[in-house]
Amino acid sequence: MIRFFLTIPLSLLVQIGHAQSPESVRTFYALSNMATGNAGTFNVMSSKPTEIVGNYYYNGDKNFKEGLISVEGFEKPFGYYKMRYNLKTNELEAILKEGLRSLSLNKINSFLLRDSVNKETLFLKAQHYEMHGTKIVGFLEVISEGKISLLKRKNLRMQSSPFNPLLVEESANVQILQDEELFILKENHLVKIDKKNKKEFMALFENDTVASRYFTSTKINFKKEADLILFIRHYNSQK
Repeated sequence: MIRFFLTIPLSLLVQIGHAQSPESVRTFYALSNMATGNAGTFNVMSSKPTEIVGNYYYNGDKNFKEGLISVEGFEKPFGYYKMRYNLKTNELEAILKEGLRSLSLNKINSFLLRDSVNKETLFLKAQHYEMHGTKIVGFLEVISEGKISLLKRKNLRMQSSPFNPLLVEESANVQILQDEELFILKENHLVKIDKKNKKEFMALFENDTVASRYFTSTKINFKKEADLILFIRHYNSQK
C-alpha cells in the first residue's frame, strides 16, 4: 500500500502558540491529519465520585466529540481523542486507552471539536488577543470567521430559587446557567458587544464604507446572534 505523508510547515507550527486569525488556526488543524496522540500530557482524573446537580459542560452537551488540541510546548497538535469541555473545572475531558483523563485549558492554545455530522467548532485562547490593552481569560468559540470574526465566551452562573439556608450550595433547587458574551475580533483586537450600548461596536467600523452601507440598509438587532452573523458574513464577502 502506498502511503502519502503531509508535511506541516514548521513556521505555522511554531507560530500557533501566538495570536492567530481563526483561519490560520483552522488551517493548522486541517494540515494535521497525521497528528499523533500524547496521552502523557493528560492528568489522571479522580475516581472519587462527585455529585453534580445540573450540567457544567459547554452548551449543556455531555457527549464526547472527536477533537484535536494545540498544546503549549508541542510542535504538532495531538488527537484524535473523544473530548468534552467542562466549564466548571476549566478542563477538556478525554477518553484515552488508559481511561478517562483531563487536561487543563491553561496548557492549551486552541482546540477543535467535530460532532457526529463532522461539523467543526473551533475554540481560541482569549489571552492571545487584546481588549482595551488588557487580556481576558477563557476560551472563545468561533461563530463566524474572516477579515473580522464573531466569537463567543460562556460563563457559569448558579441560580437558587427559592433560597433555603438549610440546603447546601449544590442542592436540588440550584440551577446551573451559562451566560453568553459575544466579541468581534478585528486585527487581533477584541471588542465586546454590549447589547445595550452599540457605540463601541459602531466605532470599530468608523469610515468603513462596507459597514456604513450595511448599517444604513439593514437594521441590526444586537440581541440576536443571527443578525450579527449575517453582518459578519456580508462584511467579509465584500473585503
